[in-house]
Amino acid sequence: MATLQEKTKSKVTNSKQNTVDAQALVKLSEESFKTFCDDISGMFGVNMQCNQQQVVIETLAGLKKHFKELVSVHCVKAQGALEGTFHLVFDKDGLFALAGIINMHPEQAILENIKLGSLEKAKDMSGVLTEVGEALVGAWDRVFRKGSDDHNHFVQTNIFIGNLWSEPDKTNLFGNEELVMLPYQLTIAPYPTFKCGAIFPKELFTGTPELELNPPDVRRVKQAASAEPKMASQEQANEVEEIVSATTLTDTSKSEPISENIRKMVQDSPEALNSTGTISTIHAKDIMQKDVLCGAAEDSVQQIITRMQQHNAGYIMIGQNGVLEGIVSKSDLKEATSPYLRPEFAKWRRPLDDATLQIKVKWIMSKPVHTIRAETSLAGIMDNMSRFGVRCLPVVDDQDKVQGLVTVFDIFKVLLKSSLNKA
Repeated sequence: MATLQEKTKSKVTNSKQNTVDAQALVKLSEESFKTFCDDISGMFGVNMQCNQQQVVIETLAGLKKHFKELVSVHCVKAQGALEGTFHLVFDKDGLFALAGIINMHPEQAILENIKLGSLEKAKDMSGVLTEVGEALVGAWDRVFRKGSDDHNHFVQTNIFIGNLWSEPDKTNLFGNEELVMLPYQLTIAPYPTFKCGAIFPKELFTGTPELELNPPDVRRVKQAASAEPKMASQEQANEVEEIVSATTLTDTSKSEPISENIRKMVQDSPEALNSTGTISTIHAKDIMQKDVLCGAAEDSVQQIITRMQQHNAGYIMIGQNGVLEGIVSKSDLKEATSPYLRPEFAKWRRPLDDATLQIKVKWIMSKPVHTIRAETSLAGIMDNMSRFGVRCLPVVDDQDKVQGLVTVFDIFKVLLKSSLNKA
């Protein structure tokens, strides 16, 4: 079994000649599995951990060393920086553990299936295993969307349950073709540790100049804290459905472009901004919103959506006793909730979609939070927003307790007022 370092020194590009940074691919893949673990932990009240193993190049026959028995193979169509099809694989223990958890089976029943489960039993669970794949691919899509400028979309095209080597034509994994494999070990106490992996055809990485590809060190992903979610009742889901729809459809915090003039001013130096008359005398305390909405890390997405809708807020601070732990925006909520909660998709809604409302916000909040002081100048505020790529900055005191919030729209108001005054 050769490592990538031993067998490959290539910079990877796809057929569209979009460069794929191999080291970034490994890092984003690890973050994707971590995000999936966090999602399952938050939705189903389990403690799911992920441990990345050494990256290897294998053939289909070589995969037998990693997946000896029954597997579920989730085929993923990639568009963007990666262009083609890759596969996400769970071994027998993993597919029965995940299917049982999502179906909310008793612990003993899950353990029995892990030990004695057959191909027929696994195929009976094909529906829920498809949901497992959708949750996993959704996690990958979210991570790559944030981490890769060239990413377009991942979508699960089909799922194969069975012996990976007896029917390779059903997964497009053939013969002696070299495969790049990113293996992982996942643990959900009290069940046995199981194996999974991301498998990329070598054809996704062809026609390229040289680049060192070092296998990553084995790293333990931060342990996800246990949660105690409850499935939303039909009545609760109906109540929140309108809120989710209204929130997602009116959220423009990430989609509306900032005008080029404002963008240029944000990127200008503080010296240039200080030369614009009265603007140089404005500080955060003069323009900040003092009535700041706050929530707790243990609050559910459903609770946060309701509070933000009630107060018509674009952001909510997450923490205790005024000390910030994170921040949640409407866009964060849009990404966390299933689109099938919207009225137009209601007929396809499943329990797993309702469960996204019960994810604890500690799993989706943005952190660490960049903050400013009340005396920070307008130039300093704009410089911070430009450097950190954010649209809002909480204002904190010397004890780091929240005093207010400045958003990009508060700045727009100041600039507009200054412009009108000059006119």
